[in-house]
Amino acid sequence: MIDNKKLSPDSAASPRPGNKPFYIKPNCRKCGAELVLLDTFWNPDKPQEEIWHDEFICPVCEDGIYMDWPEESEMEFKNIELFERIDKKKKLLDDSRPLPPEVVENLREYLLIDWTYNSNAIEGNTLTLLETKVVLEGITIGGKSLREHFEVINHKEAVLYVEELIANKESLTEHVIKQLHYLILKNIRDRDAGKYREVNVFITGSKHVPPMNSLVPPRMRELIDWLYSGEVKDLHSIEKVARFHHDFVYIHPFIDGNGRTGRLLMNLLLMQDGYPVAVIKTAKRHEYYKALEKASIDNDYTDIITLIAEEVENSLDLFIKALGIGEDKL
Repeated sequence: MIDNKKLSPDSAASPRPGNKPFYIKPNCRKCGAELVLLDTFWNPDKPQEEIWHDEFICPVCEDGIYMDWPEESEMEFKNIELFERIDKKKKLLDDSRPLPPEVVENLREYLLIDWTYNSNAIEGNTLTLLETKVVLEGITIGGKSLREHFEVINHKEAVLYVEELIANKESLTEHVIKQLHYLILKNIRDRDAGKYREVNVFITGSKHVPPMNSLVPPRMRELIDWLYSGEVKDLHSIEKVARFHHDFVYIHPFIDGNGRTGRLLMNLLLMQDGYPVAVIKTAKRHEYYKALEKASIDNDYTDIITLIAEEVENSLDLFIKALGIGEDKL
């Protein structure tokens, strides 16, 4: 068994500089099992360096393992190649600007329908992709609830608001977040639309328990402050957005509509940084929820970053294909 040596108060476990999580957890060199982190403290042998000393144990063979990690660890994020590929495609698209207006408008309409359908379907809306398109055209679908119709109409209004924010180069604020939420829930839950929850909540099927309602306002202020702080300057835009998206859902600031609002905020931030929208497909619903849960419970953001990055790449591919550019440059 691992030696459970006593640590002095000054060397006890504490967050790493910048609160950077493990993106890739080390495996046991004997059996390949994922190691369990027991403790984290400054390496006493190298006090002059910012070296973290981590104490792990293998849950299978019970071997104790010690590892040193500098502040700028290579474990930042495993899909560096994915980021590089995305940035190459983004540059190709940027170099082709100004884009033909008719192509941009066609893709905008396509993505609006796709985004609205999938974001609502993830939350249980039963309208099909074609039915969503028809509702957006102003036609009522027989046999479908009024709420489902409003969810489609409201989402389009919220997307138009996001586009307005982008055009006006407005920063993300709590007011913007509440306004987006208001647009999502109006005519559905008017008394809660645009208002932080005043009760404690639990999430069905999740081990994560959101903060108490009294903590929601300060947590939201902290999240906005983090977004515009120096802590994010070294993060890739997609990693920053993915972490923000998870942390928003983690706080669960509203009584209802957190998922749709969170995905609108995700795409607002992506578009502000010059990326196309990421449409999380309803077919990936389980994968999406599992990735959010992993970040909440294990502080491991790898999967949610990867999922969002892949959807950004899919949208980039859509633009590149529609424009007929760069096949020989990728």
